[in-house]
Amino acid sequence: MKSQRLGSKRNHRERGMALMITAIAMLFVVPFVGLSIDAGLAYVVRGRLSAALDSAALAAGRGLNLGSDLSTAQTAAIAAATSFFNANFPPGYMGTDTTNRTINATFNMQTDSNHNPNGILVIGVTGTVSTPTYFSRLLGFKNFSVSATGTATR
Repeated sequence: MKSQRLGSKRNHRERGMALMITAIAMLFVVPFVGLSIDAGLAYVVRGRLSAALDSAALAAGRGLNLGSDLSTAQTAAIAAATSFFNANFPPGYMGTDTTNRTINATFNMQTDSNHNPNGILVIGVTGTVSTPTYFSRLLGFKNFSVSATGTATR
């Protein structure tokens, strides 16, 4: 009989502990789950950005044929790269910021060991977009900056 009374007193004293432990655990679990969702969204955006920059680099390589001199060839290549980038990564894709989109193209001629051009042109296209956060705003992060690079050789 004594053990039954002791058990009932213990249950009476421990009421509400599960609720309190759950509430404290949620303070840590919710931000981590939210961060993983926001990071997953950023990885999806990065994958699409990388594919768009690869196509932009290929378009820039092909666009080099459209100019009669170096400056017009580079201008045509950059225009082609921008066009392909915008077609493959439309403005506002997955909620990305339409004003903070940057794309830069570089053209580097490779050289041999004697510093003479070897005829291989490396085209690099880098891009950066700003993707929104949904849960990480609770931690003070309004957006993530996502960058990728695409290269092509010619």
